[in-house]
Amino acid sequence: MFNSIKDTVFASVTLILLAIIGICYISIESLQARNALLNNDISELNVSNQALISNIESKEVQITRLKQHYEIVIALNAQHRKNLNDINATHKSRMDKANQLRSSNNEPTKDWANALLPVDAVQLLKSAHCQSGDTDQDGVCAPTS
Repeated sequence: MFNSIKDTVFASVTLILLAIIGICYISIESLQARNALLNNDISELNVSNQALISNIESKEVQITRLKQHYEIVIALNAQHRKNLNDINATHKSRMDKANQLRSSNNEPTKDWANALLPVDAVQLLKSAHCQSGDTDQDGVCAPTS
């Protein structure tokens, strides 16, 4: 079929070149398909990335708002602690004064301070009860003559 070595070499080189061209074509097609898949992946990653960026921005807004609320709560707690300290100091001062009355050297003052209900308070309650117009079921009110 081939008359000379030259024809045989030429035919062999031609077949080898055609094989190389065929392999290159298949490789190019494969690379183009792979490139298309990678471009698609990049597009999906960009969409996902944009969603994550949006989510992060939303979280940053929430964090800023929470920091503002935190500062308000800290200020309120500080004010409440101050108010509580003031109330406790006032309570302690009044309890000290009440204890001074309870341990007074003046017997009437001491009796008044240690009574469950001081006599003058009982008198005021009796007077209010008698003036209210309620029936005197306890016999507390003195009859008027």
